[in-house]
Amino acid sequence: MTNDQSTQENQHLAKTESSCKSLNSIEQSLSKWMGAGLVEAIHKHSGKSAEEIEYSVSLSQPQDLSATQDIIVTNKETGEVIGVFKTQTPTEVFFELCQDIHVKVKAKELQKLKKETIEAKKLTKEQHGELKTLLNNIGNDRPLTRKEIATFIEEIRKPTKPKKIRHSGHFVDQKLKYEEPNKQPSLFDAITPETKKKIGEEIRIEGLKLSPPQDKLINALMKILHEKSEHSNQLSENFYGGNSESMIVPYGGNGQKEKARVLRIFPSELYKAYFDKDDYSGKEIENVKMLLKETEIQKFLIIYDRVYEIINGKKTKNGQETKERRTDRIEDFQSLIKIIRFFEGLTDEEKQELNEGDEEIRERRGELVIALNPLLTDQINSKYVEYPEDINRRTVIAAGGHRLVTESMICVRDYLMRELSAGRSKSQINEEKLILVLKLDKYKKQGRKKRVMESIDASIQFAKNLRLLLKHERIIGAEGQWKHIFHLNTEF
Repeated sequence: MTNDQSTQENQHLAKTESSCKSLNSIEQSLSKWMGAGLVEAIHKHSGKSAEEIEYSVSLSQPQDLSATQDIIVTNKETGEVIGVFKTQTPTEVFFELCQDIHVKVKAKELQKLKKETIEAKKLTKEQHGELKTLLNNIGNDRPLTRKEIATFIEEIRKPTKPKKIRHSGHFVDQKLKYEEPNKQPSLFDAITPETKKKIGEEIRIEGLKLSPPQDKLINALMKILHEKSEHSNQLSENFYGGNSESMIVPYGGNGQKEKARVLRIFPSELYKAYFDKDDYSGKEIENVKMLLKETEIQKFLIIYDRVYEIINGKKTKNGQETKERRTDRIEDFQSLIKIIRFFEGLTDEEKQELNEGDEEIRERRGELVIALNPLLTDQINSKYVEYPEDINRRTVIAAGGHRLVTESMICVRDYLMRELSAGRSKSQINEEKLILVLKLDKYKKQGRKKRVMESIDASIQFAKNLRLLLKHERIIGAEGQWKHIFHLNTEF
């Protein structure tokens, strides 16, 4: 039985009494309630079940809508209670947010939700339609939290344009890189002996293959970098330069060196940026610590061209200096972050506590010094992709929960964000290439076409939920190939 069906029957029983000649037939008619787990037990108060006796069925009416309701069977002639069907306490219920909008919520949150969502009834007709579309896209597969619902209402009532955070265009390009089928020469044949030596026996694909939690971590670090840096004057030497002295590190091979921007922050600052909230549990903190370690250890094969112009000393007929294009080939095998724990000005007592492994002193007095791979800021003043500062929160909500965020969803988000930053409001891509961009080629090789198409559909729906994508079309191209057309939200 679906939730809708049980709710409808529940409402029907609550409004009217139903009559029947036999208690046994009542038990049979309610067997589906027991099968669905809605009826916990039956308590008979009488052994009578004669066919000639007429019974009535009604529901108890508790004040709290999330409380247990009893199905009461009575002898219609005498009023004697013959049996009570004890129903299960509902854990999830449908709540009428406003006219024609129902959402699945946790039953225990129902009373507080009523008070916190009064503003939903004050929406304009246009806002009401926008909220309904958003919630329909998200669906009722899981209950929404009070915070999520309140956030949806607030965003629609008072839409604000968040600050934009720059990500290096080279970094985004590396995330969207894919392995081209039948590429010749092979990747391993094309790289330098120096890079081969760094890789050793490890087989790595070119580019960055980040898990959803790792993507969330880098987004958080870039947000902190924005906040801790000069981010208005892009001509400044310290533009996205961090809040601690940069480190000169080997980068790009052939003895090249580059600046690694450095952040010096308290752990709580990272947790707040990662979870996009001020409160987090001890388990969540441990998960971030583990994620930091895993990301620091993991190395990636980074290959790209840094293009720039130099004044070549020549002049035009008009006496103007001319420029010449140059290219630096970057090729390295590195991790994205380097982490150093830092404890400053400890008292003797605090030092002793630290030596004894006191976690509280580590969190309270310890600082994180994080060196960012030069890739994350390379040419960020001229080649960049802009993300909303709350992209982590938006991504989780659009996916329907942090456990539902997939690599393909992140890829379609990054692809469309890159298109927007390039000034495009409409983007076209062949389906074969889209499969590669969304990292779905492994399923295609396995012959799992249904899985590929389901993942594409889920990723496109995610982009719509994110309000990054306004409209999507799948058409047949001039050469008979399937093509996808994305109409982008330029106000995102």
